[in-house]
Amino acid sequence: MAISNISLAQHINREPLAFADIRIGLEVYFPFIIGGLLQHRCLEFDGETATFVSTDDIWPSTWTIQSNVPDLTVCEFQALAEALKKFNTFRMDPDDADRAIVHRGRSLGYADVQSFSQAYWTEAGRAAYRAACEPQTAKVAG
Repeated sequence: MAISNISLAQHINREPLAFADIRIGLEVYFPFIIGGLLQHRCLEFDGETATFVSTDDIWPSTWTIQSNVPDLTVCEFQALAEALKKFNTFRMDPDDADRAIVHRGRSLGYADVQSFSQAYWTEAGRAAYRAACEPQTAKVAG
């Protein structure tokens, strides 16, 4: 099981947010739709799901961090890899299914979206993909 959107949040001092840090009233930064970061405050937390709402009246937004969400399957990791290739290959346009799997990967911290036409693996995503999809080779002592 995984935690959604935790990798997108950071403390006000820019340290990564841990699930154990979440409490009502906690203020953190989340990505802002037009770039940069926007401050949010935790208004609800039931031990599994936390709701963060923007502290800016002009730019309202809401983010949810949820624990115990299903992680990507091997097939979904492979679909994510193919979708990211489309984002980064000239003349290969990602479709709605590609965008959906990339945004799911983003919510789990495996991919990041720079713009409508740019997306890429995160370091955590590369490691998770390798662990899930690359065959383990046995080392033979020689």
